[in-house]
Amino acid sequence: MPMARNRISQFGDVPLLYDRDPVANYGKCGFRTHPHVDTVFALQTDIAFGEMFLVLEAMDLGQVTAILFGGVDRTGGGSSLHHKGRAFDLDGLVFDNGFIWMADTFATQPHQYLAIEGVLRQNFGTVLTSGYDSAHRDHIHFDNGEPVGFQRHSKSRVLYLQNALKFLFDQMLTIDGVWGPETQSIEREVRKELGLGGLSIRSNWVGFIEASIDIATDRARELNQGGLIA
Repeated sequence: MPMARNRISQFGDVPLLYDRDPVANYGKCGFRTHPHVDTVFALQTDIAFGEMFLVLEAMDLGQVTAILFGGVDRTGGGSSLHHKGRAFDLDGLVFDNGFIWMADTFATQPHQYLAIEGVLRQNFGTVLTSGYDSAHRDHIHFDNGEPVGFQRHSKSRVLYLQNALKFLFDQMLTIDGVWGPETQSIEREVRKELGLGGLSIRSNWVGFIEASIDIATDRARELNQGGLIA
């Protein structure tokens, strides 16, 4: 039996703007649209964006006035979660002060990026980011196809862990999305400092993400107050 779907025009009380038609609109502007979204996924996404906006306000970035996105639902008879209205491609966020955060800026704004990614990982099992593959270099894909939790064989989860260890916990390690001896040794030491057990336990994974978001928020706020964020 197909899941119930509704037309959605906003998340977290912020309007959705589709910025992929034409492609030149990416990161600049978009138009209002009302995609069909699975009811459960819509509720999860609304909660996630609400939490995300609070984190971004804590960075002193301002209030989000628009969500730029590249797609939710897809037409046709496909079986992907996009076809089922259970996936979202986040391109960027527009703020009331004119600042626009884009999902292709990890290299220049890793703290903002990891905070946003962290909030999504607290709410969704599947989150694919710029380092995952070339297809996701300019947006963050998330869906509810898998439960929240750490998996050693998951490239996307290991990438987030490695990036957090490097850019937030100041550890030196290779970023390759592979769970190996180096990553395991470093994450074990960081977990001990945080008072967390193994990441295979959901509460510990969420605890690690929460600690990462806190650090990312503090560092992004310091950079913003210092005028180092455009």
